[in-house]
Amino acid sequence: PLLVVSSLLSVVCGLGNSSRLHYHGLLVETAGAVARGTPGSRRRVWETAKAMLVMELLAMLAEILRSRILDLSKEVMVRQLRVDLFRSLLSQDLEFFESQDVWDMRSLITGCGHSFGSLIEIPTQLVDSSTQLATAVGLVWRRSWRMTVV
Repeated sequence: PLLVVSSLLSVVCGLGNSSRLHYHGLLVETAGAVARGTPGSRRRVWETAKAMLVMELLAMLAEILRSRILDLSKEVMVRQLRVDLFRSLLSQDLEFFESQDVWDMRSLITGCGHSFGSLIEIPTQLVDSSTQLATAVGLVWRRSWRMTVV
């Protein structure tokens, strides 16, 4: 369940990062309107900057929560994996320990955390990157569908 929550927060992070592109473009557009002297453009710049600040804060909060929950889920899964490995070692026959190196078994139990933790991060990074790509394509499509095709 923690990994699912982390993946959902990855979606929020991806949306936040992609909305950053949208607001940057909108700020450039409204700054051009201010330079041309368009009425009401200064107010639009301020409103866009406030919305961009809120989105940045939400994206930062989601990223902090995502990393904390991902770390917690890795910790829980690695702890369970270590307990299961140790339990399986305890249930072995004595002949097993005569044929195997116990030191290697110990290093396997203690070293599994890093490798397993890296495997857990891959799906959340995939969700994050896919969301960023889909949102960026959607924003460009909304601006001009020809830009998306190219």
